[in-house]
Amino acid sequence: LKVDPQRSLEVIRPLAAHFQVGVVEAAQGIYRLATANMAQAIRQITVHKGIDPREFTLISFGGAGGQHAVSVARELEMRWVLFPANASVLSAFGLLTADLRFTATKSLWTSLSQVEPPALEEDFQELQTKAVALLRREGTDIVRIGFERSADVRYIGQSWDVRVPLGDSFVSREDIHAAFERAYMDRYGLVLGDPVEITNLHVTAIGYIRPLELSATSAAPTDEALKYDIEITKKLGFNMARKHVKVEPSRWYYWCDKLGLIVWQDM
Repeated sequence: LKVDPQRSLEVIRPLAAHFQVGVVEAAQGIYRLATANMAQAIRQITVHKGIDPREFTLISFGGAGGQHAVSVARELEMRWVLFPANASVLSAFGLLTADLRFTATKSLWTSLSQVEPPALEEDFQELQTKAVALLRREGTDIVRIGFERSADVRYIGQSWDVRVPLGDSFVSREDIHAAFERAYMDRYGLVLGDPVEITNLHVTAIGYIRPLELSATSAAPTDEALKYDIEITKKLGFNMARKHVKVEPSRWYYWCDKLGLIVWQDM
């Protein structure tokens, strides 16, 4: 794909004129807005659920992921960014290598105190049969099958459920209530101790597929692909376990490991 810088400038020029700023400043504003939107989306699934993104590593993928990942990490005060080898095709790679999952669901809407564990086990067995049928219909190269049971549970009177993992074997009412309160505590930081109800049951059948045999000599990323603020000319080889390059004026460094994984770290 040939990039035409002049046409890019012409696209931005009307917007820049509208806001009475330069073309480059307008483009930078678009970039900052995109970064802010990405950061906010991450906050929705972390901070808003009691999870601190600063405790995690941000993984970049997709053709444009590398343009935004470090900026998004700065926005969220995350110290680590990981760029997998061949990150631009990581989603396609995942489609080829991911295990197959099919979930069967049944609505229950019953107070936990009224649930009979043997009847609940029958419901789970029925859902497991349905999930396996879906998996068998679609799956190829499956080497083994596993199962995950869960239930949507909430305090009676609340509007929002919490998905509670229940393992893959028989559970009692006490087990369900304890698992719910652990999940509730993890998400909200407290428990109420009130009666609960089950709204839905789920069984996921997982078809573990035969893994692809990948070469350990895949092409490593080059310095040219990693240029942001400075010119780097020497290629990073697989036999180079660690190479730090400081990028001014930020405090970020990167290195390439033996598998070609690129790691940016805020020092």
